[in-house]
Amino acid sequence: MEKFLAEGKAIKSAVVPQDLNGGVSGERIDLRNIHRVGVLVSLPAGTAAALSVEFKQHDAITAGVTKDISLENRYFHKVGAAVSYTEVKKEDDAYIAIDLVAEVGVDKAVVLFEILPEDLDVNGGFGFISINLIGDIGRIGSASYICESKCLPAYKVEL
Repeated sequence: MEKFLAEGKAIKSAVVPQDLNGGVSGERIDLRNIHRVGVLVSLPAGTAAALSVEFKQHDAITAGVTKDISLENRYFHKVGAAVSYTEVKKEDDAYIAIDLVAEVGVDKAVVLFEILPEDLDVNGGFGFISINLIGDIGRIGSASYICESKCLPAYKVEL
């Protein structure tokens, strides 16, 4: 018998659907028991002229020290009526913030990022991440963490 999705993947809401005007900081997630995390950003059509995403790493689930995550990983997006994802490879090495308007415009879109534990400063004690969605009036958005757990079943892992 096949296993259920929740047995191998743990899912946590990072940003509930809301207006991104002025920016929204997502919930933190603990990567110490995770092989990798996909961050799925969902954007309905909107009119925002500005929209970006950035990822932060933390040394605690609340408070503590926070710093940018510099990613080199490719990411994927599906825009408008597209039926498959487009792979985006960054030409300029690492990135900290991504201008999503340049990638998806004002159409509805889903964007999938992947963060690995080795992307963090684990030697400095950083084992938690969060997402920031920064927009202006006219854009709603949400984000979810999709985690590949080191422990099974994944639905029992504390994130």
